[in-house]
Amino acid sequence: MTPSNHEADDLTMSTDARPPKTLRIGTWFSCIDIAVVEVPSQAEFDFILVDGEQGHAPVHLIHTFAGAVRSGGRKLVYRVAANRVEPIKSALDQGADAVMVPMVNTGEEARAAVRAAKYAPVGERGIGPLRASGYYRNFGAYMQMANAATELIVQIESRTGVENCLAIARLEGGDQLFVGPADLAASLGLPLGTLNNEMLDVFVRVAQATTKNGKVAGIDCAAPSLIPRFREMGFSFFSIGSDLQYLAEGANAMVQACKAL
Repeated sequence: MTPSNHEADDLTMSTDARPPKTLRIGTWFSCIDIAVVEVPSQAEFDFILVDGEQGHAPVHLIHTFAGAVRSGGRKLVYRVAANRVEPIKSALDQGADAVMVPMVNTGEEARAAVRAAKYAPVGERGIGPLRASGYYRNFGAYMQMANAATELIVQIESRTGVENCLAIARLEGGDQLFVGPADLAASLGLPLGTLNNEMLDVFVRVAQATTKNGKVAGIDCAAPSLIPRFREMGFSFFSIGSDLQYLAEGANAMVQACKAL
């Protein structure tokens, strides 16, 4: 798979030369109960990833999630339902530390996300950071640091996205490329959970394209044992586990323990 020429030639090389960040590990949440978010926020995750795409967490509740997550000193990442201006802007205005945008396949789609997430001159985000700026008490300081402090994460989840990953990584304003292995496997015609040479080569390709452009490479991780291998590829941002997984596994373990008596 090779990047299309028009994508590779048309994009501006990023001026953001930050080195890849140190290891960050977070977990997924889709339930809208504040306690369900707040309790795991006391654990030592680096971030809580609230899912507004396939979960049950609407963007208008970000302000409540943000308080719950920050009570444990964590960062809030919010995955929007789609690459549209309204949910991206709303999530950031309500105080999300980062937005994750699903199914970004081309440079133009990445540009659209940058326009929504970053203020001018990098993007076109509308000015209205109500909760994010402390209800305008810290408006000046927020405006000065917002583009650098709020992280835009674009998901690479398809064959087309992989083909254009270098062009996407070169785009100024994006901060991270994040691999979604499940949808990517489906796009490549591979069974869910496949980690054969073809899939691993794709992971390496995305990670290398990302880090060589000074961006962070992220990936969803099915098991902790995979993290060292992915780190060797260049990934440094990992999502693992979920609220519903913890609930199901805890319930099943309790039942089995009681039945074993």
